Order: sequence, then structure tokens, then C-alpha cells
Amino acid sequence: MKATGIVRRIDDLGRIVIPKELRRTLRMHEGDPIEIFTDSDGSIILKKYSALNDITHLVDSFTAVLHKQGGVPVVVTGTDGSIVSTAGITADEFASAKTTDYQIISESLKIGIVHLITDNPTQLQSTLAATAAAVVAANLS
Repeated sequence: MKATGIVRRIDDLGRIVIPKELRRTLRMHEGDPIEIFTDSDGSIILKKYSALNDITHLVDSFTAVLHKQGGVPVVVTGTDGSIVSTAGITADEFASAKTTDYQIISESLKIGIVHLITDNPTQLQSTLAATAAAVVAANLS
């Protein structure tokens, strides 16, 4: 965990303000859901909530199968760009990779993206990625 040097007081309703610069850096916006965790040492950890994290095992399975059957590296991210799952590529490599993207949409909301690490996918790769995005979305409904 990285110290920020920021100290805030809790108000009478139990609220704390997350500084604007920190929200901007972490891509947090008004209305974003935030998960609250506690640690054994008394720390409180705030993390941007992603519904994809609730079905990580399914996302990991689809990412691995898509990589194996499609023959290209695959990355699944949340809408904030956070990496949920990878197969065949590291996060550092992904940062500069050319991708073809397939949105994961559940109940009319974009909740993530399946990234194929290719700028010219075959019909099979495209079909597999679109199917994976649809199945993941269906499991979030």
C-alpha cells in the first residue's frame, strides 16, 4: 500500500471526502460504486467496484479458452481500464498492444471489454470474442 500523505476527518454522518486529485488519478467519478475492505491491522481499503470481479473464475476461464482456441492473447478489462483477466500477455505488454475490442454489455450498461491482441482478427476469433463477451454479460444479469 502506498501512503499519500493525505489526512481527512470523518464528518458527523460518517463521511470522508476523497480529494479531487486522487479521484482523478484513480478515475473515480460521482456515482461510481466503491467496495470497502478492512485489513487485520485496522486499515480500510476502498476499491472501485467491478461486477466482473464477482465472476472472476468465469472470466478467467473464458479468457484462457479464447486465447487457446483463438490463437491470440486476450485481456479483459473493466470500464475503468483495470485488468480483470489476461491470457498470453502481460499487463506491461498490453499497455502498448494493438487490439480489437468487444464490449461486455449487461442490462444496457457497458461493464467491461474483451480485448483481442490483434488489429485484424479472423472470423473465428471475432465470433469467439463476441460470444465470450455475451456469455459473461449474461452471467451478470
